[in-house]
Amino acid sequence: MNVLLVNHYPEHQHEILSQVIEELKKLNGGHRYRLVYDLKPRLKHFLWAIGQPTRVVSMYQLRAFRPHWATVWTQRKLTKSQEYQVLDEYGITIPKWTTLTRDKMPDLSGFSDFVVTKPDWGCCGALIRVRKQSRLKWEKPVVEKAGESISDDWIVQEYIHTDRWPTSYRVGTVFGEPIYAWHHVGNKSVQPFERKPEKASDFAGRTIVASARGCTYDLEIPEDILELARNTHAAFPTVPLLGVDIVRDCDTKKLYVLDINTSGNTFHLTSDTGKDIMGQFGLDLLGQFGGAKAIARGIAKRVEKEATELVPKTTVEEEPTDCLRTKSEGALSR
Repeated sequence: MNVLLVNHYPEHQHEILSQVIEELKKLNGGHRYRLVYDLKPRLKHFLWAIGQPTRVVSMYQLRAFRPHWATVWTQRKLTKSQEYQVLDEYGITIPKWTTLTRDKMPDLSGFSDFVVTKPDWGCCGALIRVRKQSRLKWEKPVVEKAGESISDDWIVQEYIHTDRWPTSYRVGTVFGEPIYAWHHVGNKSVQPFERKPEKASDFAGRTIVASARGCTYDLEIPEDILELARNTHAAFPTVPLLGVDIVRDCDTKKLYVLDINTSGNTFHLTSDTGKDIMGQFGLDLLGQFGGAKAIARGIAKRVEKEATELVPKTTVEEEPTDCLRTKSEGALSR
């Protein structure tokens, strides 16, 4: 199989993807790998790919390179509600949720007196709030960093209490292979929760976003967090890169997926955000799982799985004589 890995200057992916190609060539598996740039499709790439199935892997949304002659695995611009629907269907545990739209108030009879609201299309923890049910109403969400909005709806979600200060985990995965992971705890200069909140007023003066200003980062990641991230990515087999956000209920110890970031912008091994975090907290994300080697492992496993699925399945049937007949895609041969 041919694999074209698309290089992008946003998030500085060019700093590591050439190393990824070298690692993929070491793993080999009988497949061919090539690094390309997000430019208009070039004839040389088409000619290189002739004769074998070709897959294009892009860990950033494609802008110019759109080869019609290959299957493309790339980031997808999905709303949170679209992501949640897939996670629900796949059996991944997420907090109880519904949507609030311009035209319809949701049935909240199964929720507590207060709920978490966040934009259906948003990022960076913007506009995440706790509200009383009685004060819930639709208003147009405006999230500057999220770019052009594709939804004016809101997610209404059950609150998960994680600790005295909000605590969560982020695991970046490439086709399910962890490439970085961090644990963050909310700003400890803010008054902590002394007990699990029972009413909306208990949240006054506090944030529920663990990554808000003043938070801390470390690399203490339990194995069950990594395992849930791997399982979560399996629900999105054609999206190369996910940033899986996970919380643990501090009472029940149950894990929940809060976000998966299918649209991208989570390549924090080389992004400005990732570099800032590594510099400020003295973290080595590149050495955590192997950097380029971890990315290569994820891509290689996905390519091998795809190649295996493309091989026609064969069955062996007994005939009255001693000879065997092999049936493959309806064709018989001796």
